[in-house]
Amino acid sequence: MIPDLEMDPRPAVRPSWPTRRRHAKGVCVGIGLSLALSACTLLPVPGQATVHGRVASVPLPAHSQITVRVCEQATPDCDRWIYPEDGRYRVTDLDPGSYTVSAYLEEPGGLIFLTSADATLAGGQAVTVDLNVPAIPSSPPA
Repeated sequence: MIPDLEMDPRPAVRPSWPTRRRHAKGVCVGIGLSLALSACTLLPVPGQATVHGRVASVPLPAHSQITVRVCEQATPDCDRWIYPEDGRYRVTDLDPGSYTVSAYLEEPGGLIFLTSADATLAGGQAVTVDLNVPAIPSSPPA
């Protein structure tokens, strides 16, 4: 048996044309703003640069890994640490300026500095910085 549905005693009132138009404008503005913000996150920022390259080294000791650090020279803080796969690395969204690209050997006991190179990046530019590690030390210097 189907239960009886109780009807709302109030008559259905349709909003007036100006009210419907304002609502439609609000929806369109909201959708447009959402699309614009989505596009901003997908498109590259003009003027941003990229540094990429390869770390060429001899075979690594067991339980060790090469770590690449990219630091802006004008800033003492550096939070760009990259763990390259197959010796290749890529850092994007960098502001134009002078950078130091360094390679470290990461071992259970800490980091050992291996080599570094400087690079100057212009807006929208991609620069290749290859780091050559002549020999990997067996343990950190005392």
